[in-house]
Amino acid sequence: MFEFIIYDKTLGFTLDKTKSNPTIDKITPGGALEKILIEHCGNVSSGSIIKYIGTQDVENYNYDQIYDYIKSYIERPIKITFLQEKDIIRQSYVTTQSAFKNASISNCNYNYISEKEMNHISEQATQTGLRELVSAHKRKKLEYISDSEEDSSDQEEYISIHKYDKLQEKTRMLELDILNLKIENEDYHKNTNKILDPIKNINESLCHIESLIDRYSEVLSYTKFLNIGSDTMNELYEKYNKDFIYIVTECENLLVNIKYNQLKNCIKYMLHNKKKKMNNINIKFTIKVKFKKIYELFIIVILLYFTYYIMNNLINF
Repeated sequence: MFEFIIYDKTLGFTLDKTKSNPTIDKITPGGALEKILIEHCGNVSSGSIIKYIGTQDVENYNYDQIYDYIKSYIERPIKITFLQEKDIIRQSYVTTQSAFKNASISNCNYNYISEKEMNHISEQATQTGLRELVSAHKRKKLEYISDSEEDSSDQEEYISIHKYDKLQEKTRMLELDILNLKIENEDYHKNTNKILDPIKNINESLCHIESLIDRYSEVLSYTKFLNIGSDTMNELYEKYNKDFIYIVTECENLLVNIKYNQLKNCIKYMLHNKKKKMNNINIKFTIKVKFKKIYELFIIVILLYFTYYIMNNLINF
C-alpha cells in the first residue's frame, strides 16, 4: 500500500466510472498527486485502487459513493492510501504482425507476396487501423461526455478536473479527426489521379500527334521539296510513320483505363480522324517523292547531256 498526504484543494486525479471500486482513471499532469508521486517516487498510476481516505476503508465503494464521500471530505490535509491494481492485462491494440498476417492470409490466398504487394497490404492495414482508432475514440468521447453531464457541479475542484479532462479529450479527438481527414484526402487524391492520369496521358499523346502531323506536312512545302532529296524524304516518311504508329498505339492502350464511355468514344473518333489525315499526307508524300525522283532523274539527264555536249565541242575544237 502507498500512503500520501495531499494539502491542495484539488486532488489531481479522476476516478474510473466503469469500475466497481474506487480506481484511478487519470492523474492530472502537474496536479497535486503527480507532484507528490515525483517527490516520493511513488508507484501509483492509472488502475491503482484507493484503499483508505483518512481512516475510512473505501475499497468497496462504487463511483457514486466515493464521489459523494470525497465531496463531503473538505478537510485538508487529506491522507489517501492506494492499493496497486494487479492481474489486469489491457490490450489496446492489435499488433502490426497479427494485422499484417490476417491481411496477407485474406488477400493473398497463401500465395507468395512480393515486396510491392507487402507494402500495399501494410499501408492498407495501417489506414484501416487508424480509421478504427478514430471511430473507437469518437464512441468513447460520446460516452465520456454523456457521463460527465451527470456529474454534480457543486464541488469546485471536480468541475475544473472534468473540464480539463473534457478539453484534453476534445483536443485528442480533433487530432484524430485531422489524421482521419488526411487519410481520406490521400485516398481521394489517389482515386482522382487514377481517373485523371490516363486522360492527361492521352491528351499529351494527342498533342504529340498533332505536332508530328504539322512537321510532316511542312516537308511537303515547295521550299522543303526543293531542298530535300528523295532518299531523305523516304527516311522522313519512315520516321514520321513509325512515330505516329507508336503514339497511336499508346493512346489505344491508355483508352482501356478510361471509364467514361462518351469520352472514350470521342477520343476514338479523334484518333480515327488523325489516322485519316495521316493517310492523306502519306498519299501526297508518296506522290511528291515520285515527282522528286523524276525531277532528280531529269536533272541527271540534263547534266549528262551538257557534259556530253561540252566534251564533244572540246574534241572537235
